[in-house]
This record gives sequence, C-alpha cells and structure tokens, in this order.
Amino acid sequence: MYICKVIKNKQIMDLNYQLGIFVGEHIILTQLPSLSTDDMLSNKVIEVSEEDTAKWNEMRAEYIKIAFKESFKEESTKLFYEHRKWYITNVIEKYLPETVDVVIPKVEVTDMEEFKRGIDEALWDCDMSHYKVVDGFLYPNHPMSRQSKIMITRDIGSIPERYQ
Repeated sequence: MYICKVIKNKQIMDLNYQLGIFVGEHIILTQLPSLSTDDMLSNKVIEVSEEDTAKWNEMRAEYIKIAFKESFKEESTKLFYEHRKWYITNVIEKYLPETVDVVIPKVEVTDMEEFKRGIDEALWDCDMSHYKVVDGFLYPNHPMSRQSKIMITRDIGSIPERYQ
C-alpha cells in the first residue's frame, strides 16, 4: 500500500487516517465492549450487577430532576461529576477490562499517527466507547496471516479539577 491523499470537504485526509476510521468502525460493529448501564449499547454488552444498576439508576433519576433547570445549572454540573466519579470507580473500572485485544482485517500501515488518529476518532464518535488506542497498539503481522491484531485501552476521561 502507498500513501495517497484525497481531498474531501476541503481537507486533505491521509489514506492511513481513512484506514483507521474503517478499523474503528469494524471494532465498534464487532468487538467493542459496552456496559448494560450505558445509554447506548454495542454488540458486546457486559452485564452490570443488579445492585450497581439500581444504584446508578437512582443517581441518574436524581440528576435528571435538576439537570435542565437553569436555576440549578452549577448544582447539576457538580452532581453530574460526582455521579461520573462514582460510575468510573464502581462500574467502569469494576466491569470493563483494562485492555481488549481485537482482531481486524489485515492492515499494512505507512503512517501510524494518522492510522491511530482515525481509530480514536471513530471510537470517540460512536458515543458508546470507553476505549482508545495508545502507542504500541498494533501487534506485528505474521507474514502468512490474513488478520491483524490491535489492543484497545480503557479510557475513562477526566473530571475537571474543580469538581474533584
């Protein structure tokens, strides 16, 4: 494969970036884990215990009562991040594996940064991913293999310092 540049929406997009988008979409459709308590679910759902689900549903209901009222804007933001911290510790870190190895169609990448950027954007854009790729995510291909393997790493995001 060689690098080819394509003009789309007045931006130049590298073929490796587009390959990353394809791989990210493949992961989303086939192997991306999500939690049964998430608002959107992938095809691979990990069940959260009844106790944790009930607690999360209580917290969500509490948040929704004030979330869209202008007079409670600061309070609802604070409550959102308090609940997010609880969800990270008691659900995401408890149920989702730190890393997941995924099998993809064989790829030969010439620009790893653009490829990585494409995967990350696809995973982020699907609104149901708790994962991203980090350096060293692509395992070396075996010459006779028809598949490649990559590792996605759990990404819980961050909570603004003022709400910690």
